[in-house]
Amino acid sequence: MNRRGVGSVFLVTAAFLFAIRYILAALLMPSNSGWNSNYFDMVLEESGAPLLTLCVLFLIAGLIYFIVGDFPKVVRWYTSQVKENRNEE
Repeated sequence: MNRRGVGSVFLVTAAFLFAIRYILAALLMPSNSGWNSNYFDMVLEESGAPLLTLCVLFLIAGLIYFIVGDFPKVVRWYTSQVKENRNEE
């Protein structure tokens, strides 16, 4: 798998972890307390901190892999454009 593929997998995993954070907070709320937004925020803060940290780490790793995977192609394209422009002059 190339670097763009690995970057895509990291980005999808980051999105999955971000969604799981909210699903976990909704599951941890007791049914007898109702849907109070303040209580939901408290449960989200208590249960979702490690998932948020992992989400940010996976997002950064995915962006780095995605950019590094495209960087050599972009450099080759720019150098070929520069060579073509020099040849035209």
